[in-house]
Amino acid sequence: MAIKLAGNPLGAAAWLYHAEARPQDKVARILGVSRHTATKCPSEVRRHGLATIRLDPDILCEPELAIEFRGRLPLQGVHVVSPDPDLELLRIGV
Repeated sequence: MAIKLAGNPLGAAAWLYHAEARPQDKVARILGVSRHTATKCPSEVRRHGLATIRLDPDILCEPELAIEFRGRLPLQGVHVVSPDPDLELLRIGV
């Protein structure tokens, strides 16, 4: 069953995805759209100003290391973030 929130399916997608943390396949099912269409919703929601993402700048660390990586590797951008101590990290070295 497709739903609309105040006649605005993009607003409904924004609410389901961001406020209710529903995965894209469930958002697609609820809105009655394809999963492909639902995968485009988060960027469309941000583009239309329906949702914003805020990050705590304190999660960035080692800016000098990021600059060094970017200088040595063919990367467009690098951000080094502080790992969550509760997560096991996969370390890849070359």
